[in-house]
Amino acid sequence: MKKRQTDKGDHASDAPLVPRRTPTQARGRQRVDAILDATAELLVERGFEAVTTGHIAERARIPVGSIYQYFPNKYAVFIALATRQAEQFGRITTMLSRPETIIVRWGEVLDRLLEAIVDYLLSDPAIPVLWAGLVKCPELRLDDVEYHAKAVDYTFAFLAQLLPDMPDEKRAVVGMTVYAVSEALFFRLCQESAPQKRQLLLNELKVLLKGYLAYHMNGD
Repeated sequence: MKKRQTDKGDHASDAPLVPRRTPTQARGRQRVDAILDATAELLVERGFEAVTTGHIAERARIPVGSIYQYFPNKYAVFIALATRQAEQFGRITTMLSRPETIIVRWGEVLDRLLEAIVDYLLSDPAIPVLWAGLVKCPELRLDDVEYHAKAVDYTFAFLAQLLPDMPDEKRAVVGMTVYAVSEALFFRLCQESAPQKRQLLLNELKVLLKGYLAYHMNGD
């Protein structure tokens, strides 16, 4: 993970992105959850750049120093919130892609998986705001930033079940392709307000991924 030495209020390009510490006790985990919940609310109300650690502390009803016990700046808080969202993607993937069904009915499993992810993305208005902010800050989208690495890992785990005989190196390329295409269309879908257009984008993503994966499953 890349470190950047900075003052607490500096821009994302200079900001350290790793938490200062991870809570191990229930009280600490509850405080971090309160910080992330407050951040999600404020992203919707104020926007990505306008949120400050002072705003987060006020909304979470904790001293601002409590935030700095865990996070060096607001960008590290944003990364932690995105990581929590990525972990939910992982739970969805694990729940829906069981080994006993994925090979026999993989197209149906993929449809349900994509639908469940879209439902989750649309269930929280903070997600598109956070996502748009991350997209605009390349320094927050490094391959080794935790939320991005976790999302890629979940994609690779799904493909390891679907394409078990494919060489690891090739499957990694396939996985990055699936991840990049899915991320781009999910992001576009989240920015679309019309339900009918969102459904059209989801349908196209299903067609793209099923055709691409079928190509590789047939040994081409």
